[in-house]
Amino acid sequence: MLTREKYLELVHEAETCEQFKNSPTLGYEAVAEKLFDASYDATKGEVKKDAISFTALLEAELSKRIPGERILLAGHYGDEFMDKYKNDPRVMEAVTSGAFPTITSTFIQKATIKAYEYNSNDLLNLINEDSWTGGDTSKATIPGMRATGKMLPRAEAASYTGDDTHEDYVDIYLHDFGRKIALTWEAVKSDRTGMLLQRAEAMGKAGALHRAEMVTQTIEMVAARSTMPNEAATKGAVFNGQTALTQANIYANTHAAVTGLDAQVNDNVVTTSTALDHDGLKEAWGLLRKMTDGRGKKIMVEPNVLLVPSDLAVDAYSLLKTVNIPGTTDFGTNFFKDKFKIVDSVFFSDTNSWYLGDFKSQITWIWVDKPRTLRQGTSSDAFFNNKIVAEYLFAYHGGCGHTDYRYVVRSPGIS
Repeated sequence: MLTREKYLELVHEAETCEQFKNSPTLGYEAVAEKLFDASYDATKGEVKKDAISFTALLEAELSKRIPGERILLAGHYGDEFMDKYKNDPRVMEAVTSGAFPTITSTFIQKATIKAYEYNSNDLLNLINEDSWTGGDTSKATIPGMRATGKMLPRAEAASYTGDDTHEDYVDIYLHDFGRKIALTWEAVKSDRTGMLLQRAEAMGKAGALHRAEMVTQTIEMVAARSTMPNEAATKGAVFNGQTALTQANIYANTHAAVTGLDAQVNDNVVTTSTALDHDGLKEAWGLLRKMTDGRGKKIMVEPNVLLVPSDLAVDAYSLLKTVNIPGTTDFGTNFFKDKFKIVDSVFFSDTNSWYLGDFKSQITWIWVDKPRTLRQGTSSDAFFNNKIVAEYLFAYHGGCGHTDYRYVVRSPGIS
């Protein structure tokens, strides 16, 4: 546990370090980073809740600013302190400037972001991330399906033929999402540091799960994505300014007549061996290897992820981890052993279907603003009357969609 004596020692270290001469905040942040790193458990993705006490930090800070006063904030002592020092500017200064707000902010902000990152690992296997480049913050129009010309011979003493790549365009719909939590005087004086950090971690995890749900809904092509506001019909696949496509458009045995696409057949639905087994994977893998670009040229998609509902995760693991073909008597070699990374999602509406593909080549996430945390300081009135020490915002602005249709195969599974 970080005692007030240790806190004062660290603050002294901060105030005598090189960074402090240029920026006191940088000095305090250096101490906060050291404290956080010492209390963070990377294997569990969480802060050790007994490693720090915000109450001890504030008691130490107040002791510095109000010399000779015995500062105790727990229980009725905290109420007596507030009655005695109500509207005292030294209390407000301790809460809003210096080491205390910097260290507490660093802990809450880093706990939030670390929890977000820890719960986003599987998601990163399914999306290609790119940045918004300006314009409309509710929609980004980016290059999508691509067809590249074939290699051509160069005649002697002649120049090489230029690229004649053809690109289509897709619309990715974007939105701003966020939540706030408050650091209250009641929480500080009751020493609920562990609870506050737990709430910060829960907020970060909620952000990661929201993105995971949106990506799952986009891949599945549900009728309307609940993760995007006011979406009466899904806008997860909008090609060349046409009407948004449906699941039946994106996943079909032929795409020759789908408006907005490239008139290629390109079957991406498993229809014969729909179960999640060796034969099903064989059919899905074969469909991907036959895909052609917009000019009918083979592109040889190399699938690397098997995406399944969580109900099928154990089956998927058994299928990809056995040396021999599961469920057969001839014990042939399992071609698919460790060939794909398994990602499971609890957010599928259809818990029978499964997907195989190179998802990063088909699903793009556009960032307007990446996940960030901001401290919103308190006013004297908010502190002394509403007992709000500080508020912390966790937010991001982005969205995702299909940029192609030929890199992922869907199987309806077995009901």
